[in-house]
Amino acid sequence: MKIFKRLGLRSNRQLRVWIKMYNGHKDFRSTGGQGSEIYLTKLRSITLEEQIEIIIYYIANSKDYGATTENYRVSYPRMYNWVRKYEAEGVDGLSDK
Repeated sequence: MKIFKRLGLRSNRQLRVWIKMYNGHKDFRSTGGQGSEIYLTKLRSITLEEQIEIIIYYIANSKDYGATTENYRVSYPRMYNWVRKYEAEGVDGLSDK
């Protein structure tokens, strides 16, 4: 509840909408009513080759996160982590350790 006061929010719905927009998720579902729980859909599995394709698209399009996340339907935080790892370690940084 501290976050509501700090951000001046009147309801948890407004916070859910902001989170939904930030993460790029369209499939938020609520059990309804006060104090509802939020469920996210399971993230789809993305292969190393797809990650590389997404990063190449991102770089080729003037490092436009918005266009890339929309085109490939991946969340901004997920793609941001891939790009950061790629820039630090190259393709080897993308493989699970």
